[in-house]
Amino acid sequence: MARYALNSVLLTILITQSIRIKFSSRSYHLTYAWTSFLNSTHKSRWTQLRYSRGLRKRSQPVREGQRRRRKKDRKKASTLDSRKLRKFSITKVLKEETSSQFKEQFFRMKQSTISFGFILFTIVVLFTEVTSTSSYGLGVKQCAFNKLNDGRENGQIMTCDFQKVFSNSALRVTYQGVLRLIQTSNGYCGRWYLTINGKECSSPQPIDTVIYSYGTKGLNIHRASPLDGFCNNIPAGRVTVGLSVGKCSGYSVGDAFTCWNSACRLIIEEVPLMQ
Repeated sequence: MARYALNSVLLTILITQSIRIKFSSRSYHLTYAWTSFLNSTHKSRWTQLRYSRGLRKRSQPVREGQRRRRKKDRKKASTLDSRKLRKFSITKVLKEETSSQFKEQFFRMKQSTISFGFILFTIVVLFTEVTSTSSYGLGVKQCAFNKLNDGRENGQIMTCDFQKVFSNSALRVTYQGVLRLIQTSNGYCGRWYLTINGKECSSPQPIDTVIYSYGTKGLNIHRASPLDGFCNNIPAGRVTVGLSVGKCSGYSVGDAFTCWNSACRLIIEEVPLMQ
């Protein structure tokens, strides 16, 4: 339950940060437009105020000579002031706009970096979760043999190679086919068992079956006898699964026969550890 809750939270963060990145540029343009509007409004009001002061000065009654001198001086001063003002205004506006743009771009880059970090973290966690659970069960292999007709009473009969991906997983190994044991005298027993890398499974128990024959001698019956089981503590890498035959403890093996006149197979599957 906690795993599903964690996945839900990570997916929510992924969607939220994606939407945030998508609309961050739009919000930046709106902020810049509003700042430009305020700057232009401020400049226009300042120009109107300066012009109105000039009108009030021109409306004062002065003598004709003083008016001409003042007009000439005012014209010269206004020319210098306008140049200085224009240069100062342009420089100030450029500095303000450059600073504002830099701050906005830095803030947007910072937010985008944080968002991408969250997205990358979410993807890594979800990918790890998927590969650690869903990939189990995808590693399956079957080795089929047709009319093997193996009459040995001791030793390895067939093998199948498998590539195990995870070290913390289990293997399910299965033999499907027919087995036979003919009694040549009283009390014969044959044992078939599965091996992994040449050894029998020890965790939790060996995977085997036995056929005990006692009574009618020479009874030749081939029976479907599947072997199936799980084996833990198998390291990752190449694994060789085999089917072997031998005698039961304290008995003679008799006349054993494997995979007569039919198809038989070894099936190997990588699965999660058993509870």
